[in-house]
Amino acid sequence: MNKTEFVDLIVTIARKIGCRVEINRNGLTQIDFGNKMLHAQHLEAMFPEILNDRVSIAAIIDKVAPGSPCTYRLMRAIIAEIKNQEHAACDQ
Repeated sequence: MNKTEFVDLIVTIARKIGCRVEINRNGLTQIDFGNKMLHAQHLEAMFPEILNDRVSIAAIIDKVAPGSPCTYRLMRAIIAEIKNQEHAACDQ
């Protein structure tokens, strides 16, 4: 998976779980997590580190978008879904 595929997958899963996705004034796709938005460049900056089982998702988010604790829970769910999809693909 490359950065573009990663961002596309994050956006797809975010929509599936009910997050609003829009294009911001800079032309970047962004996900509305309630009180904070993460845009495509934030997501790209987290790749591939955020997929590592040994890292703190909260710490990675804070590196690219400080002050975004409202994103932690939903991003954990999104990353868990990506990992589940990868494991399912490997099992086939």
